[in-house]
Amino acid sequence: MPSNKRWIHERRHEAYYKRAKKDGYLSRAAYKIKQIDEKYGIFDANEVGWVLDLCSAPGSWTQYVHDKNPTIEGIIGVDLQNVRSISDRVSFMRKDIMDEDFIEMVCKATGKTAPFFSVVLSDCAQKFTGARSVDLFRQHELSLRVVDVCKHLLLPGGNCILKSFQGLPEESRELEGALKGLFGSVFKTKPDSSQKGSPEFYFICKDKKATS
Repeated sequence: MPSNKRWIHERRHEAYYKRAKKDGYLSRAAYKIKQIDEKYGIFDANEVGWVLDLCSAPGSWTQYVHDKNPTIEGIIGVDLQNVRSISDRVSFMRKDIMDEDFIEMVCKATGKTAPFFSVVLSDCAQKFTGARSVDLFRQHELSLRVVDVCKHLLLPGGNCILKSFQGLPEESRELEGALKGLFGSVFKTKPDSSQKGSPEFYFICKDKKATS
């Protein structure tokens, strides 16, 4: 069996892929946020108003948040791809989060004044070129952009999940330092549902500090 067909075959028969099909999730990635939430209580606050899901395609994280929180005010998903809305509490923007006007456009789309999100989610990953150092640095820049988005759009006391990759030590320390400066508690985790051998892990950031 050619290597690409073998990869597809193995992926389709992988346990979380099968489970997602059975449970009606759009992708196996739903179990990553589910496991993180169950461990760290990302949505345990009595009232979660708005959630921002960055790089949201195909929409499984949004789907999990929507189904878990029936009283949530709204979810905004953002991606370069079109994603179909699943309810009137969910809307999607086709937008690059690196655009200079991104924060302005999110506020304009919702009619809200920043900050107003209770939770920011980022399962973002750059398209890999194969040049490891280049890919990791581009991912680092993307992660720092998520930190900037949290600074502007996340309410004090809010939480964030941020995907990262094992890689450049200096850049990793910079990112972790930026998160610790912004949040009361910062943890690292790798959900059981992450692909074996993948360098991905997640920063769990809780209780955004109040800013003057």
